[in-house]
Order: sequence, then structure tokens, then C-alpha cells
Amino acid sequence: MKKIFLLTIIIITAITMLGETKALVIGVGEYQDETITDLPGAIKDAEQFKETILSLGIVEEDNLTYITNPSLAQMTSQIFDWARKGEKTDKLIFYYAGHGYTKDGNTYLIPSDVDSEYIDYTGYNFTKNMEVLTKEIKTEDVLIIMDACYSGSLIKDRPIENPRIEKSSIEQITKEKGYSFLFSSEPEETSLEMAEGGGWFTHYLIEGMKGKANKDEDEYVELKELYEYTKEQVEKATNDKQHPMLISERNIEVAKDMTTLYEKILTEIIKEEGIPFDYLVNYMKILKQTENQDTKKEKEIREALIKWYSSEDIDTKMLEIMTQNILEGKDMEQEGKEKDEKIPTKENQPPVILIPDMRVDMGKILVIDLTRYANDPDGDQLTFNMVDGVGYIEGNIYKYEPGYKAEKNNRVVIKATDTNGTSAIGEFNIGVTKVNRPPDIPNTPTPADNASVLPYKKILSWKCSDPDGDSLTYDIYFGTSKNPPLVKSNYENTSYSIGNVQKNETYYWKVVAKDGKGNTTSGPLWSFSSDKFELGLSFGLGLPRGPGLKIEIRGFNIGVGFPSVFLELSFKPFGRGNNGYFFTNIGGGIFGLPGGGITVTFGYRWNISEHFFLDISGGILFFFYNETPVYPAGDLAIGWTWGL
Repeated sequence: MKKIFLLTIIIITAITMLGETKALVIGVGEYQDETITDLPGAIKDAEQFKETILSLGIVEEDNLTYITNPSLAQMTSQIFDWARKGEKTDKLIFYYAGHGYTKDGNTYLIPSDVDSEYIDYTGYNFTKNMEVLTKEIKTEDVLIIMDACYSGSLIKDRPIENPRIEKSSIEQITKEKGYSFLFSSEPEETSLEMAEGGGWFTHYLIEGMKGKANKDEDEYVELKELYEYTKEQVEKATNDKQHPMLISERNIEVAKDMTTLYEKILTEIIKEEGIPFDYLVNYMKILKQTENQDTKKEKEIREALIKWYSSEDIDTKMLEIMTQNILEGKDMEQEGKEKDEKIPTKENQPPVILIPDMRVDMGKILVIDLTRYANDPDGDQLTFNMVDGVGYIEGNIYKYEPGYKAEKNNRVVIKATDTNGTSAIGEFNIGVTKVNRPPDIPNTPTPADNASVLPYKKILSWKCSDPDGDSLTYDIYFGTSKNPPLVKSNYENTSYSIGNVQKNETYYWKVVAKDGKGNTTSGPLWSFSSDKFELGLSFGLGLPRGPGLKIEIRGFNIGVGFPSVFLELSFKPFGRGNNGYFFTNIGGGIFGLPGGGITVTFGYRWNISEHFFLDISGGILFFFYNETPVYPAGDLAIGWTWGL
């Protein structure tokens, strides 16, 4: 069964510290067979990959071979020649962009002179040739990257049926030789193309090699970093339709990322005091440009800056001496010109303003003295104005205070103008670092601060939130001293039961909120006092005493109604419990026409709120003088209590 897919193959050996890098880049997008779909995107990818490995210094131009639309003979000879060039300590890069084809477990690369009817014979059998190439390749680390199917079917008007990459032979090579493979997609998927041409996979692969994949911000982009970055970006760009895949037993260095190092050097060099401004301007210019933009002298200065940053034995003064002859011997912009060439000068030179990229934490303020980064060749005084971007300028000082919803990256454009009206534009970026904010201050305590409460079981409660939405836990401090002890730590709720409180006592408490990320916020010290005793008033309907009012004073109940008057003793002190409690009343009195007697009742009180309650009870009434000495008794009442 034939399986057809478009294929971009990149074979990259690990970049180590020794040996040279030999690279072969092949792009095939134009085919002599009119039935085969042309692939302009493949040529674009190959060209961009070539430029990338040159600009990043991965390979020197003398060690790079770049060919487009080769014949089968050219492809075969160039690949074989590339494989034989590398020594054991060398690095090899092979990049192929073009059509691919599979049959019977063999993968074919499609040269420009392929015959679509006889691809088995006119295509480059990568699977079988790889067996030969591995015997010729002397390097130890090899990375193979395949980008599949982003331009449609190989044969015009012939749709792809179940296209997939046959990876069994590749897995065997990985196992035997230790080579690493990075695929643009899973075996059952195809790769997709950008609207402007070229594959998403190669686009983000190149972007990652340039430094965006350098997650740990060291000097190298490693294979796993490159894979994770490319995979994440491709999945986003293709709406999760394409998933790059890595087959590797090693984590090798794919590209050297000096961008992070140069940013660190730039950050440190601008902090140093005493560096002449013209020196600083040149240092900043070199560190902000790419290495392939350096002149010979700029390259020497770049090396001196790296030595200064890397060695504790080289101070700023020594750096100045190291670069003095280079900077003052001849203007770098005039390098290559004859010494006696006359350089015309202008009557008034424009200012120079070079501001490095900056970083600031959310919630902090960035302050930049613009005179440190701007100078006028004629010694004119400068004024500064905002052109675009965030922040503001006060005199010679630029300020920016990002809020907690600020953009991650911000472009700022500032104009420096001399006294003659000549101006220059300085442009830089401000990166805003997201910080985790501490929790808000705990608030809205219950009981309220300085409140007076009834002396029964209490529940403390409060409100608290986190500005970043983090989950919070609480440490609770409670006691009778103004420095209350910790009674509960890492508590997850915003209410806490402290049990019964003593009457006529003052309690102090506070809550410390924690977000689990090292940030804590302590609430204020709150207090409340418990009452000495309580007074209650209730209205109810009793049996047989009838309707009436009852006054309660801490365990004693005095009732009056129609037609009853009575006195009760409660064996459950009034106010116990939080939601409610059981009680027993024993009392005596005159209960209307039946006459005097003694009651024994049992009941339950619901504390609807701290002061409002509902009672229900039932029991027996023993009459002193009555034909029926025993009579059922009960009560249903609502009431209110006060603390005194």
C-alpha cells in the first residue's frame, strides 16, 4: 500500500564545544514532472533555515552547501559527500525541504527530476541510504527533524489516503546510533502551512533556535527546550491539529544562544559608574546588534566585554584600557577607509540616544536617568520628550510604574533634542515581570470588633480574598491577652468555632492569610467582650396557663399572663450552645382556675440569631387541689435576649 506525504527533513548533529559544523541544506520545490505539485513553501523554509544557521554562527559559510531543486544524482552525491566530510568531533547539519513519499516502510525524498510513475526508482530512498550513511558518518550526535505534508498531495488531483510517517526504521537508528528525531507531527497527522507560505513547524523551529526556546536562559538552546517550545507554538497556531513529536534518548545542544548573555552584560555594564559616555554608547551598540553585523574591531570589543563579564580579575578600568586603542584608534564606522581620507563634519551633529531594554516588576517603579544614555557630540544641552509608549518624563527622568494588569512587553520611544532643534529617536522595550501579590487584609469580623456578646458558644468568621485568585489558608490566633496564641494553623475556611466563652471576659483574636506561594497578610487585632448576665423577654402560649409574657434572668423565669402567674427555675443556664440547647424547667404558680401547682417541663431552644430565639417544651403539671392532680403542660414561645 502506498502512503504519500510531504516531508521536510533536517538532520542536525548536536552542537558541542569541539570540531567544526558541516551543513548541507537542500530545498526542492519545482518538479519537471507536471503531475507533481510544486512546493514554493519548501524553498522558503530551506532559505530561511540556511540564513538562520549562518546568522546564529552555528556554521561558517565555508562549511555550508546550499542547493535548490537538485536531480536525483545531485541529491545522492551531495548527501553522500556531506556524510563523509564530518570527523568524529565535527557537527553535521542536513536540512531537506520538499516532497516525501512512503512505500513498504521506506521513506523517499523527491528530487526535481523524479518520475511520478516510478518513484521507487527515481526517488531518493532515505531509509536504505541512511543505513549506508550511518556507516560513513563519524559524528556521535545526530538530530533528525521531519516536517510533513504542509502543501497537499504529491500527485496533482490525487488525494492523500491515510498519510503517515513510517518511523520504525528511525526508531531503530535512534536505538543503535543514539540519533535524535524531531517530527513536525504525530504519525497519523499532516503538517500545515502558513497563509504567507512555509510550514508552521519550520517557522517556530527557527524562532526557537534564535533564542525563544531557551527556557532556562543559559547560553544554549537544548533539544528538549526546542521541542517543547516548537510543540507548544505549533499546537496553538494550528488549533491543536498538529502535534510535533520527539524521539530521543539524549538532550543535546542545538544552538548557542548568546542573546541572554549579551542582555546580562548590557544590564551590568550600564550599572557601572565612571565609564566614558562614548565608550558606553559603543558597548551598547555592539551588544544590541547581532554578531554577523560586527566589524572586525567590534568583534574584538565584544570578546573583551565577554571576558570582563566572565572574569572577576578584570574590572571596569581594565576593560576601558583593553578597548581604548580600538575605540580611539579609528572610528569603527570608518573601518576600511584610508587614513588620509577626509571625513566631512557637520556644523551641528544630532544627539545620540541608546537606551537598553529594561525590566521592572509589577507594582514597582522603573526610574531611568536619560542623561546616562544620551549625549550630544557638540556638547549641547538636551531635552527629552515622549514619542510613544508607556510611562512619562519629568525633566531628564523617565518613569514607569506598571500596574498588575500591565502588558508583558512594552515599546517606548523617546526623542532627545539639542538646543539647535536637532533631534534623535531612542527606542527600547520594557519587560514587565509578573509578581504574585499577597492576600488582601482579612476584614469584616464576626463578632464585630469591640462588640459585646452573650456568653455562649461562639463562631469566629471573617472575609478575605486574594488579588491573584490564589487559594488561601489561615492561621488563627485567639485568647484573653493582647498577644493571643496560635490556636489553628493552615485552616481552609473563613469561620472557626471557639466553643463556649466565659462571662464577663474580654477576648482578642486575629487572622493571618497565606496564599501558599510565600506571601502572608496579617489582619488587625480584633476583640469582643462577653456579658456578665442576660435578660430575656418572651411571649408564648402555654398549656394550661394560657397566653402570657415571661421574663428570664439567667436561669430564673417569671411569668405573668391570663389567667396565670408563675415562677420557674431553669436547670440549663440560659444562653448555652450556639444553634440551640435542651433545657429543663421546674416551677410553681397559680395557673388560672385550676389553681396552684408545680410544673416540670422539658424543651429545646433554637437560637435563630444571637438574640432572637424560639422555645418549645412539654411536661406535667401537678395541681395542689384539684380533682385531676396530674395535667399535661407545655409551652410555645418566641423571645429576645439582652446582655448586661
